[in-house]
Amino acid sequence: NFGGGGQDITFHVTEKPSVTEIVFSGNDKVDKDDLQEASGLKPFTILDHNRIRESVDKISKLYEEKGFFLARVQSRIEDINNGAETRVVFDIKENDKVKVKKVTILGNKNLSDSKLKQYMQTQEGGFFSFLSSSGGYKQDVFDRDVAIINYVYFNEGYIQAKIDRPQVYVTPDK
Repeated sequence: NFGGGGQDITFHVTEKPSVTEIVFSGNDKVDKDDLQEASGLKPFTILDHNRIRESVDKISKLYEEKGFFLARVQSRIEDINNGAETRVVFDIKENDKVKVKKVTILGNKNLSDSKLKQYMQTQEGGFFSFLSSSGGYKQDVFDRDVAIINYVYFNEGYIQAKIDRPQVYVTPDK
C-alpha cells in the first residue's frame, strides 16, 4: 500500500511437474539398467530440462564407448495427470557398430606398419569380422593403442618420437 491507494497483486504460480517414469525406446544392444545408470535421472524428481539434455549426452557417450558411434538419442516429455506428472522418454536409434576398415600409419620410416600393428588392440575388420568382435572400433582402446605405439618407439630407442593425435573418419558404409 504505497501512497494511500492500495493495489492488489496476484501471483500465479505453476509448479514444475515431477518425473514419474523414465522410458527407453529402441535400445536392443544396451541394457535398460545401463542406460538408466548412465542417464543419472531418477523417477520421482522434479522435471529439469538441463539434466535431461545432459542425460542425452551421457547416453550418447555410453553408446560411443560400446562402438555405436552412429547411435542417435533424443528425448521427449509426455504429460501425465494434467501437467502434474511427466514421463521422460529417450528415443534411441542404435544403428550398426562402426568397424575399422583400414589402419594407416604415416611417417614411420624405421618401424614397419606390421610391427606397430602387432602391438595394437584395434584391428582391421576382415571378411568374417561380423562373426566376431574383430574390427570393432572403441575410442578407449584406440587411445590405449596410441600410448602403446609411443612405448614401442621409446623401447626401440626413439625417445623423441612424436605421435600426433590420430584422425578417425567414418565412411558412408560405416
